[in-house]
Amino acid sequence: MRVIEQRNDTARLVAIYKSKARLPLEDLKREQEVIASAVEAGKRHGLSEDRVRTFFADQIKASKFVQSAVMTNGLFEKLPDLAPGEDLASLRIVLDQMQEELLSSLAAFDNANYRERCRILVGTALESKKRQKGYPLMMMAATAQATLSLCKSD
Repeated sequence: MRVIEQRNDTARLVAIYKSKARLPLEDLKREQEVIASAVEAGKRHGLSEDRVRTFFADQIKASKFVQSAVMTNGLFEKLPDLAPGEDLASLRIVLDQMQEELLSSLAAFDNANYRERCRILVGTALESKKRQKGYPLMMMAATAQATLSLCKSD
């Protein structure tokens, strides 16, 4: 959950950059590259292509949800400035580096047979976030999207 949340927070920064640079939300070529890279790396963790493809498709949907919300908000109010060096290329490097930890966590999750009580674990984690004062609803919804396929069997 921690890495998923970090990924969604990085998506927020990507959205700020894209909005200020007037870049489109969707980049299908990049999405295909991310999934292909994850599928290849997932093999080293013993994960099936379908499992990785579905899981990373959910990560991308969550990122696009966050980006859409931020970019829409940017139409109505000024978006914050990014820190020096936070450009699209550097943010994508950060996202790519998270891939290995996401795959490792996914493999550990599957190997521990958490899927049997997955809905309880995910629900408890989301409920915990809901109780955190000031935790943005947008980020909670993105985390729910990112964990959508976690409980499904292959």
